[in-house]
Amino acid sequence: MFTVKGVEEAIREMARLLYAYDEDMDVEEAVQGIDYENVTQYLVNRLEPIYSYKAKGDCEKSFDYFGKELMPQRGTLIYREFDRGGSDIVVTSYEKELWILEDMTLAVVMCFSVGVVGDDMAYSTEFRTYKGELDADNGFAIEPQEMEMLFQDMCCEQYEWEAPYYET
Repeated sequence: MFTVKGVEEAIREMARLLYAYDEDMDVEEAVQGIDYENVTQYLVNRLEPIYSYKAKGDCEKSFDYFGKELMPQRGTLIYREFDRGGSDIVVTSYEKELWILEDMTLAVVMCFSVGVVGDDMAYSTEFRTYKGELDADNGFAIEPQEMEMLFQDMCCEQYEWEAPYYET
């Protein structure tokens, strides 16, 4: 389960792997302004099973379907990088996702999604494949300032008292 210390170590490891190519990059600089207590609350509140296939809609009688779990533990999506897509009536996209799992592993997942959005409804279907743990050759393009903002944005709900508080 998530702990403040575990989340802090996972984020520092994430920064170390993302900026391994840059010898002049100080990892501490990339993570210095992060409020780990509130980020931990955000991550715990968003824990969910990661399904290999998911289809769901927001209509009253839409058919929601969840396939097999992709991994034996739950996770929280922390970053999504758009790779390619198309849009007309139906929106399609292929994205690289970064998930933090319950054991503090950083998992890279590819997601192909198709969505239909109308005036009074939305329906989406997602297919995910696990690519492995985050490593230095992951290909994510997260700037250090963007990384700090990514985690600071997670704190907004806690600052505004809009999210539950969990004992960690």
